[in-house]
Amino acid sequence: MSDVNDISPPSVRSRLVPLVVFVVLLVLTLVVTRQQFLWQRSLQARHTGDVCLQASRRLEFFVDSRLTVAEIFARRWATHETRDFSRQRFIDFGTVILDAMPGYRAMSMIPVGGTESWTVPTGAVVSESRVGRDLARVIADAERRNETVLSPPVADRDDRNVVFFAALPLRRDDEMLGVLVVELDAATLIDACFHHRIRSEFDFEIRDAGRRLYRFVHGEHQMSLSAASSMAQTFPVRNREWTLSMAPRVPTGMLERFGAAVPVFLLGLVLSLVLTGLFHLLQVRAQLFREARDRVVSEMSAREAAQEALTASEARYRSVFDSATDGLVIVNREGVILEANVAACAMHGRPPDSLHGVPFSSLLHRDHHQRWDDLVHQLEEVGASRIDARNVRSDGSAIDLEVRASPLLQGEDDREGRVLMILTDVTERIRAARRHAQLSRKVLAAQEEERGRISRELHDELGQLLTALRLEMGWLKKSIPLQSEETRSTFDACVQLVEHSAEQLRHICRGLRPPLLDDLGLEPAAQLLVDDFADRSGIEVEYHVDLDEAEEPIPAEMALCVYRILQESLTNVSRHARAHKVMISLVRRRGSLVAWIADDGQGFDVNGLGTKQACGIEGMRERAHLVQGTVEIRSGPGKGTRVMFEAPLPGRA
Repeated sequence: MSDVNDISPPSVRSRLVPLVVFVVLLVLTLVVTRQQFLWQRSLQARHTGDVCLQASRRLEFFVDSRLTVAEIFARRWATHETRDFSRQRFIDFGTVILDAMPGYRAMSMIPVGGTESWTVPTGAVVSESRVGRDLARVIADAERRNETVLSPPVADRDDRNVVFFAALPLRRDDEMLGVLVVELDAATLIDACFHHRIRSEFDFEIRDAGRRLYRFVHGEHQMSLSAASSMAQTFPVRNREWTLSMAPRVPTGMLERFGAAVPVFLLGLVLSLVLTGLFHLLQVRAQLFREARDRVVSEMSAREAAQEALTASEARYRSVFDSATDGLVIVNREGVILEANVAACAMHGRPPDSLHGVPFSSLLHRDHHQRWDDLVHQLEEVGASRIDARNVRSDGSAIDLEVRASPLLQGEDDREGRVLMILTDVTERIRAARRHAQLSRKVLAAQEEERGRISRELHDELGQLLTALRLEMGWLKKSIPLQSEETRSTFDACVQLVEHSAEQLRHICRGLRPPLLDDLGLEPAAQLLVDDFADRSGIEVEYHVDLDEAEEPIPAEMALCVYRILQESLTNVSRHARAHKVMISLVRRRGSLVAWIADDGQGFDVNGLGTKQACGIEGMRERAHLVQGTVEIRSGPGKGTRVMFEAPLPGRA
């Protein structure tokens, strides 16, 4: 009996130890399986957050690009060169945009004053009562802000889909033409933005201020926004804020629900049964296996995230590069074009991608080949460059461009020295400047002609009347005896008043159009103006003139410009400067005509002038510009004022 008792306990222990070890290993296996499941869910939550952030940015850019198309249409409509603002042109343009842009359902132009609107497609009613006050408020906001304004989402006519509206102001200069209202189908617009991979993995929903814009779920699955792995991202879309909520697709099967956790559990169960006696070694090796697997999964996740970020960055770069309205060109160190966008090719009258491998210098006009060397020199000196160049189109016509260049950020293995060049077509700007100069010259010429006419009429008509009045009063004084001293004094005062009026009339006529300027030239006219200023203001004047009569005579237009600048400067001195002395110089110097007027008055802040005070200065600069000259004004409070004019003389510039 003692032997049996001694043997039984070890036998029982031998049966219990494997069971205990198995239970311990089974519990550990369950714990490891649960940790694996939690880790999977955490990884899924992080992945959902990354996808939600990228999708929200993609959707923000995508919707903004669709709105930009409507803004470009509105801007081109309001500033059309041919001034064709007919209903048919609006319908044609609107039909093209609706066909080309998924998500555009209808467009309507509502003129100022609420008159009959134009709608594409014909028969659609954008502003009907189903929108109500929201659309009216959006239209009012667009007119007030002078920018694109979006409406809250509303159901369409069939209450099936959700739409929203964009209101764009139509302005030409300062004139308000109306408001362009675009009806956008939220489902079509968002469907075009999200690719198949996101739809296959996630359920998502987009809301605007609590109102649902779009919802996507897989079959009969329901979207659980309260799940731990669901994510939400709020982002701005013009004046609205949208919220994108995403949740992973709910799995249906056991294997799909627990994923990689099932093999771990089965492996632990098998090892618990088979290798109970090697539990410690199994635990160590299992731990090593988990750590290695986690590193591999982490590296793969990081690699996938980096690849997705690189793909998204490349897509953003390509979208911006191809959609830019200015020409974008990338050249290497030798000036050979490596890449050019569609706008750059169109500027030169070439098809897309036809500039690749073409030296940029070959596009320059033969008179502007030196500009490429100037651009390279500026890049080497200051790291950036800006030049005005004239290029040649494929048909031989010239185009004026503003070229801005800066080096691209280079990696360690990038030895091409690539440079990004932005080409802006300034041909119309230069033509407009020339037309403006011609118009200014005509306006000033007409002004001077009108001044001369008024001066002649005043001198001939009113001057003769005053002279006749003076003669008549002299005859009257001789013919009628003046008895009292008071009467004679009054009569003499009347005679003096008439003479003073005649003198003032002559002064006004000289100010309007000095005869000396046309008859004897600039120097006598300027001398008379300076003398008259000194007599009338009592200010000391130091006048120096050296026009070298042996040289070519000064052109009449330039002489008139100098005379008017001198006249305006002396008028400002007498009215505002409170000066005691004025110094005037009028000389020829190195083939140019130079005039300067300086005073010791109270001075002023050149940058702080109001609109009324700056008119005279802008008039002087405008006159100088018409003769290819410049006007420089230097002044400061308590430092006096100096006005300097310089212009090249014909044939000597």
